[in-house]
Amino acid sequence: MFDEGHLTMRQLIVACTAIVAQSNRSLAWPGVNRLPPGLNSVQISQGGMQRRYLAYVPTNYRPEVNVPLWILAHGSDDSPEIFLSMSNMQRMAEKHAFAFAALEGINGDFNVGQGANAENPSGPDDVGYTMAVMQQVTKNLNVDMQRIRCAGFSRGARFCSRLASELSNFITGVAVVSGVRYPIPNNATRVMPLIAFHGTQDAVNPYKGQGPEYWGTSVDDAVQRWAAFNGCKTQRWKRLGSQVLESRHTDCKDNADVILVLITGGGHTWPGSMYNFADLGYVTHEIAAEKVMHDFFVARPLEPRCHTAVEGESCYVAVTWAMKLGIVQHPDWYAGLTKDSSFEDFQGHMRRSISADCAEPCQRTVVKMI
Repeated sequence: MFDEGHLTMRQLIVACTAIVAQSNRSLAWPGVNRLPPGLNSVQISQGGMQRRYLAYVPTNYRPEVNVPLWILAHGSDDSPEIFLSMSNMQRMAEKHAFAFAALEGINGDFNVGQGANAENPSGPDDVGYTMAVMQQVTKNLNVDMQRIRCAGFSRGARFCSRLASELSNFITGVAVVSGVRYPIPNNATRVMPLIAFHGTQDAVNPYKGQGPEYWGTSVDDAVQRWAAFNGCKTQRWKRLGSQVLESRHTDCKDNADVILVLITGGGHTWPGSMYNFADLGYVTHEIAAEKVMHDFFVARPLEPRCHTAVEGESCYVAVTWAMKLGIVQHPDWYAGLTKDSSFEDFQGHMRRSISADCAEPCQRTVVKMI
């Protein structure tokens, strides 16, 4: 973007800001809207498997204006349709003009286990599936790449916790109900705004921990770990209702607050839902989780950034492989690149194609200051 020459400090700052801001727009959107307004059942092939997801486009969507995208993940033995029924998310998306992609797990489950890692390493590649969904959606809609969020319930909440670790350069906020976990290890390369909802009488994923083998530590422990990861310095409690308390971790790096909404007596349920949760416990109606999480995201945008991958990061591994082997074995995967292209060129391509968890690379530029 730059030629060698003389730049004032102000010109340099404006130019650098422009480079990063380019990543706001959908990376692969061709300028044509291919998803009709409303709810769409979409087929996708990934990892040799035929899979499905539900895509929603608000009726007031205008292609010239980029739109937030929420990735939605359902609970065990559920479906995207059941998630939408319990969460009222379609109405929220229409009211607040965001798109969503409601994922569907194989046989009703996502591949996530203890420590928010893959439960079965040889099982379905659900992170790859999520990337494939994002690839497809961003080719069909003008998505705001700085406003891709993940919201999940139960097992889907644990899967969102996993995506916060594995896709931190795309997921910019997480909202989880009855399933917050802290990934071990946490592979995120940036802070992650997070809001969690949990009932004190949740018998499936106990608030105090233990329970099933995949669960382990308490909700408080998971939240505290996220707060520490985000560099939060302040914590305080606030009462939102007779049954609802909020533990707010603030003064965090890049405004990435961590909030726990605690429902006294609440079960393994979605706050504010009219869905029949049968014997899963009490549902509070003092708050609506989908509204609280939307307000949380709106108030905490993550600013665009550039970051060139370094050794030890998954993006670095992917780019190094692409430069050494990928370009030779599959040159058609890397349109416009050659064996002599720079590391930053390869990383930028992999971000635009959503083929690895890569941030927008910082440009290598030689300038002379005056």
